Amino acid sequence: MPLTGLLSLTKAQFHAQYSPSLGYNNLTVGAIIFKPFTANTHRLLLLKRAAHDHAFPGMFAIPGGHVEDTDLSIFHGLKREVLEETTMLVQGIIDQIDPLVWVTTRSVQKGESSSVTKSRSLQITFVCEVEGLAFQVDPEEHSMGIWADREEAEKVVMSTGMRRVVENAFKWKEAALQKGLKL
Repeated sequence: MPLTGLLSLTKAQFHAQYSPSLGYNNLTVGAIIFKPFTANTHRLLLLKRAAHDHAFPGMFAIPGGHVEDTDLSIFHGLKREVLEETTMLVQGIIDQIDPLVWVTTRSVQKGESSSVTKSRSLQITFVCEVEGLAFQVDPEEHSMGIWADREEAEKVVMSTGMRRVVENAFKWKEAALQKGLKL
């Protein structure tokens, strides 16, 4: 599906079109945000999840989160999540990179009985243009944010799936520059 068509879908429309074939329960979005190119170094915004976060506590990830039922479109959900997590305004989408799929398992205790629920999530990941470079993290969700080059990103703690997303982001950036894109 063309990028513009995908971005304009609501969560319900996306679920109706893709959920049965992709087999996921949750739709999320991720934002690849590069600091403008300077001194032969590519820097990507990474946020460290709060220690009390239920999913991947203390690990680094790109900005993003769940597309809500109330979001007018996937693009609206992406803009909302980036704003909530970083105070940055997404101005546009440059491209899309490979999605991330992960499974979370939770134990639920009800009285004397307990159950385990599994949830499969799909993260659609977009390369974004933002207004400005200043950001501020929401301490309820993240403890810090960094502009990491590839070497720094390799050293921080993140999930295997997120590490693949970050590596793909750096590969995308290098390929885009080789094609002559000014980013």
